[in-house]
Amino acid sequence: MSAASHDSEAFVVAAQGARLSIVKDVALLFVPGREGLFEVEIFVTDLWPQLRAGISLERFFAVAHAAQRDGAKILYDLLEAGALEFIRTKDGPMSVSSRCVIELGSLRLSINFSGKANFEPLRDMIAHLEVFGCDCDKHLLVIGTTHRIGFALNGGKTNWSPWEQAAPALKAILTDVALQGVDGVALHVATLSAGGDALLLVGAPGAGKSTLSVTLGTVGFRLEGDDIAALQPSGCVVALPFPATVKDGAWSALRPYRPDLAQRLAYVRPDGQRVRYLGLERGAPPARRVCAVLCLNRTTTSPAGLTPLSVQEAVASLLEGAWSADKKLASRDFDALMACVSGADFYRLTYKSLGEAISLTKTAWQRAEDAALIMAQ
Repeated sequence: MSAASHDSEAFVVAAQGARLSIVKDVALLFVPGREGLFEVEIFVTDLWPQLRAGISLERFFAVAHAAQRDGAKILYDLLEAGALEFIRTKDGPMSVSSRCVIELGSLRLSINFSGKANFEPLRDMIAHLEVFGCDCDKHLLVIGTTHRIGFALNGGKTNWSPWEQAAPALKAILTDVALQGVDGVALHVATLSAGGDALLLVGAPGAGKSTLSVTLGTVGFRLEGDDIAALQPSGCVVALPFPATVKDGAWSALRPYRPDLAQRLAYVRPDGQRVRYLGLERGAPPARRVCAVLCLNRTTTSPAGLTPLSVQEAVASLLEGAWSADKKLASRDFDALMACVSGADFYRLTYKSLGEAISLTKTAWQRAEDAALIMAQ
């Protein structure tokens, strides 16, 4: 669902956890924390999908008027029952000038832009995540003023940043929200695909993971995420498709592969690093079997090459930077990790230049595919 308007409007949304069910022609509304059930009329049941996604007061009253219903009374009753709430910060309701809904793994998040600032660069950055006709699990307010930008989850405190940090701040919030929806372990990897299987890149900061993953996305692989992938119980991974982050030190190297990078706005991360962001292909990545994992080792002294890794080294490489809600590796997570490792080839990829890294990646991928084909026979 996407909406945009020239004028700001107040929006209401279904309260978190509110549920509506029709049983034997009776529509019952359940609101967490309230005693009893509320019976509602058919007008509310028809409008409920829009209320789940969020609807402007103007639209709400227009629909009520067309249905010859008392919109003001219905709105008051739903607010009083706790079934609806305004899109708001901790300080009160906010007017919304444009909205979009994005999908982050298992969660759908509505992003509500408030103010007269130019939000288009931020919307362009996440356009590949946008979905339509969907209700939402969470709501985020993005508030623009002349000198700063604020972010607040619905009903929460507004956190302010200078405009030059707008995109990094948005990506950090989206990452936090997405991780909340991960049931298990999230791996700190770049995920690419070819032939239906996944190639994972891991490496310490500065190893060139994002640079190589963006480049590979132009030479036969599909880049599905340059930062995080959720590990499934089967051992497969699902990439969280955040826009790719490209640091200023890689801009010139990527120019031949992504000339459009120069047209993207540059932002400054809180650590002082200048970055640009590249959106990915539209569509949520599916779960993929891991065929190969490359641990990147960028160097100026050692010769380029591929070195097979032991099982212990393979496990350690995947756990480096991994995340779970309780910061522990549960038994089921261990099983999932073993399923992932058992079906993949692992290499340390040592390289000096981007060209070497591309060539060695293709070699490793071909070896892994050949090994998988033999196993399948």
